[in-house]
Amino acid sequence: MQVFRKEQLNGHYGATAFVISSTLSSAPYLGIISIIPGAICYYLTGLQRGFDHFLYFSAVLWACTMLVEGLMMIVAAIVPDFLLGIITGSGMQGLLMLNAGFFRLPNDLPKPLWKYPTYYISYQNMLHKDFIRTSFSD
Repeated sequence: MQVFRKEQLNGHYGATAFVISSTLSSAPYLGIISIIPGAICYYLTGLQRGFDHFLYFSAVLWACTMLVEGLMMIVAAIVPDFLLGIITGSGMQGLLMLNAGFFRLPNDLPKPLWKYPTYYISYQNMLHKDFIRTSFSD
């Protein structure tokens, strides 16, 4: 952040370039982070077999981590204090979680604003699709 502040004050680049470059430079690492632990969790829990299901699971994990990374980069570019940035970013992520179908039933969510953009990309929807045809034995 100190380098960003110095470069911004010197007029070399602005907040938009910082957010885009930081998010894109972290994309390969976030992909590795979503594939390796995702494989461990996916196959140890006995979710549906098939590479396409695992690929969908990993893609959703990657998209969610990219969302959080991009959101925190935007907050870091706007908020000057580190602790205030963490608090602000966590509060924004909490609002996203509250409205993504975790704590309210999908039919209770307001349709045009929260159900269609957030619920259908949430973990709950992904897990519902994955468990719909799964049966567990004792």
